[in-house]
Parts: sequence; structure tokens; C-alpha cells
Amino acid sequence: MATDRSIGNKAREEYRRIGGTCLLSGFALFSIGLLCAASCMVSMLLGAVTICLLFLPFLFSLTNAISYYAKEKSLPDNRITFMGFAAYFTSGNGVYRVFLNLAKALGFLALGFLLTFLVYGLTAYQVDPSFRADYDALMAFYEQGNAEAYYDLAGSSVPLSRWSDVAVLVGDGCFLTAFAIFVSNYGLNPFFRAVFPRGSRGLAVRYYNYYFNHAHKDYYRLLWTQGYAGALLVPLGFGLGAGLSYAFGLQVRFALGIGVGVAFLVLALYIPYYLLLIAEFYSSHPKTLLQAELDIQMEFLLRAQSIPGYGEEEIEKIRQDILDTRRKIDAVGERESEME
Repeated sequence: MATDRSIGNKAREEYRRIGGTCLLSGFALFSIGLLCAASCMVSMLLGAVTICLLFLPFLFSLTNAISYYAKEKSLPDNRITFMGFAAYFTSGNGVYRVFLNLAKALGFLALGFLLTFLVYGLTAYQVDPSFRADYDALMAFYEQGNAEAYYDLAGSSVPLSRWSDVAVLVGDGCFLTAFAIFVSNYGLNPFFRAVFPRGSRGLAVRYYNYYFNHAHKDYYRLLWTQGYAGALLVPLGFGLGAGLSYAFGLQVRFALGIGVGVAFLVLALYIPYYLLLIAEFYSSHPKTLLQAELDIQMEFLLRAQSIPGYGEEEIEKIRQDILDTRRKIDAVGERESEME
């Protein structure tokens, strides 16, 4: 089995060899990212919808193109890339577990917002006299039931506005970071969808689940050792863009949009390498793929034998397929032993 370093070296070699195509792909990703950033300036919810309906389908399409390149060692034409974009809404449905990951990321948004709101508020009350004065006045208006004065002060106080703005930015940064990490956990899934025909989604899911259950530790280690913790680019890019924008006096929604835009800029340069890396990882575990195939063939055999009247010829064919798969597994094992 290939080592993490050899997989990373192959990915970097391919990245340099098709560097122009990688840069064009990155530019396309960044262009879509700008649309997502503009949507985030309107609302974070609209930005999330735009990411799911534009960015993820293009990522799926680009993954299919990289998968094609990894097998054929030639770049696919535009027709294949466009078909990959359209396929996201058919065979690619559920490939990134979007609704589940959105729900989990929203939990991180709430957690990040609440923790920042509490920590910032308690700290500022202790060290910032202007914050303490405005906060005490706000609470006094609240206790008096003076709603007009309460909302006037809440809207005009710079220390209090900064309190909520920082909590919003940190919460949104936590959301983006968590969503990027959760989606990257399913980065291998499109490779399995590309192998199986359109009507075989269930089979592709089973292959992926078996493969990932046996290879997930190697996958995560590879991302940290050779992927250089790419998911950390999201909080770094977002924090740099949003933090500097807000520090220079931009409104929080503009700072949010710029932060998302910078995050997509750094991701656009990284994602082509990331896809080449996981393509090399996918092809470097042939024994796991064959073992998944054998496991499913064995299940098919048991089901076929339990069905009354099932053709003996079909059962014998399944048995022969099982023998062929076992021979392939043994051959791969022998090659790996020789390499060691």
C-alpha cells in the first residue's frame, strides 16, 4: 500500500503537470465563490443556499473530472464537465449529505455565537468603561420599560453594536468552517458515484460506506499530513477578510461577504490539489475496493440462494465472480508484500 508521502508526491507532481488547468479550475471556483459571498451580504441563509446550489454541484463536477483524469491520464472535455454538474442533481443527490451537514454546522454557528457573546460581553464589561456605562444604561431602560430609549441606545451605542457584530462574525465563521470540514469528510463519495451507473445509487452508497469504514483513518491522516489541514484555510481566510474589513469600518454584512470571498479565494487555489490528492488515495487502496466488492457479492449470493426458483446458472455466475474477486485480492496482496 502506498504511503502518505508517496501519495502526496504523486498529487503534487500531477498538480505541477496540469498546473494551468488547475489554475483555470480554481478561477472558476473563485468566480462561483464570489456569487456566494455576494449572497452572504444579503443573508447568511441565502449564502448557504447559494453554496449548496452552485458551489457544491461545481465541486462535484470537478471531482468527476479529476476522477476521469486519474483513470485516463487525459483531461476531460467541457461536455464531461458540464454533464458532471448536471449529474449532481440526479446521481449526485445526497453525495455530500448537505442537509445533515447544514444542520450540524448550524449547531456550531449557535455555539460560536453564544460563546463569543458571553465571553466578549463579560470581558468588555470588566475592561471597557464605555461598554459598562452603555450596558448599565441599557439595562436601566429595560427595567423601566422604556422601549424607545432602549432601542435607541442599542442601535446607536458603538460598544454594544461591536459586541453583537463580533459575535455574529465569529458564529458565521464557525458555521463556514464546520460545513467545510463536514463536506470534506465526504470528498471520496463522488468517486464512487462516478463508477456506478445512474440507477445504482444504493450500490454506490454501500461500496462507499464499506470503503470509508475501513479506510477513514488513513484518509484523515493523509489530509492532515499531506493536505496541510486545508479545512483551516476557511477560518484563516474568513478571519483575515472579515476581521480587516470590520476593523476598517465596514458594516458587518459587508465584512461577512468579504470574509467569505477571501475564504473562497484561498480554497480555489487549494481544492484542485485536494481533489488530486484524494484521487491518488482512492486508487492507492485497491485491496479495500476489492474487499468491498467481495462483501457485496457474498451478500448477493446468500440472497440468491434464499430465493426459491432462482436460476442455478445465475448462482454459479455469482460464485465465479466471487472466486475472481478473491484471486484479485490475493494478487494485490502479493504485490503489496513484494513492495514492502
